[in-house]
Amino acid sequence: MMNFISKKFFGVMVALVIFAVPAFADTTVVVDAVSKYVWRGTAVGNGIAVQPSVYCTLNTGSGLLAEGRTTIGLWGNYSVANGTNDEINITLTQSVGPAAITVTDYYFPLAAAGGEGNSFFEFADDGGHAVEVGASVDVANASLFLGRFVSGTTKEDTYAELNYTLSDDFSLVLGVGDGALAAEGDFALVNAGVAVTGDSGYGASFTVNPDAETAFFVVSKSW
Repeated sequence: MMNFISKKFFGVMVALVIFAVPAFADTTVVVDAVSKYVWRGTAVGNGIAVQPSVYCTLNTGSGLLAEGRTTIGLWGNYSVANGTNDEINITLTQSVGPAAITVTDYYFPLAAAGGEGNSFFEFADDGGHAVEVGASVDVANASLFLGRFVSGTTKEDTYAELNYTLSDDFSLVLGVGDGALAAEGDFALVNAGVAVTGDSGYGASFTVNPDAETAFFVVSKSW
């Protein structure tokens, strides 16, 4: 049965699509290709993945709050090797100054055991959806994010991440998490790394997960 938070989230999304589309000031479409999909210090599947995304931002003064920006995002992950870890994320972000609140619905079409499909309209905690509520704030060259899952199989899992930009090309990240991200389920450092942005949309990142005692080197290309 669809839980209350998920129902409200999609109600807001539908209302924005119907009534606010003419107010969109900026729409961005990006396609990324990565050698491996690594999320918060954990590998999701194996091999190359294609990750398309679309973000639409409302005109200033036309968002949910007059003094902030409202952005609707759609992001996907599709493995070239197989579709077991396919993922579609829908986000709703409200920013005011340096702070932002984001609600993200993570949908995994083939999350059920045995590769069986999950109905997009089924929001039970054991289904293919997981909803996270997060808050972020930017201060100088640093950005701090705190998120907590409120539904899905990862319900009550929490993740906090600090990003620090060294230059236009280099950034550092530190992330701690519990639940499914941590080996013992308790809070641990699960994501420590550096990302490099090169010319013509090329990039690379080196990530160490001290809790899992593993590391990942990922290269990417954006269009």
